[in-house]
Amino acid sequence: MSFHLHKFPLLSRRGLLEKLIGESHNTDGSVCDLQLDRLPGGTKAFELVAKFCYGVKIELTSMNVVSLRCAAEYLQMNEEYGEGNLITQTEADKIKDWSSETMRKSST
Repeated sequence: MSFHLHKFPLLSRRGLLEKLIGESHNTDGSVCDLQLDRLPGGTKAFELVAKFCYGVKIELTSMNVVSLRCAAEYLQMNEEYGEGNLITQTEADKIKDWSSETMRKSST
């Protein structure tokens, strides 16, 4: 799957992409094509990560928090690249208690 995104929102939040884009030697403004085949969580996680970088509020749930945390770690989305970055957002003490949510979903 391909995502057509502007690099600046992505660069503001991700250490790995800053490195990869910098190594691509694409300074003339042309399209930069990056392959992230090893991204934990795959395209679903990347879509949520991209939304986060664009400032879209994403809902952390028991169904997506693990893949988001792994993708955030892989992409180096730590506090060095922005306060309240995705690694911090997925910390155990920042997320709500999902026991009732999990019970609801398992009973349906």
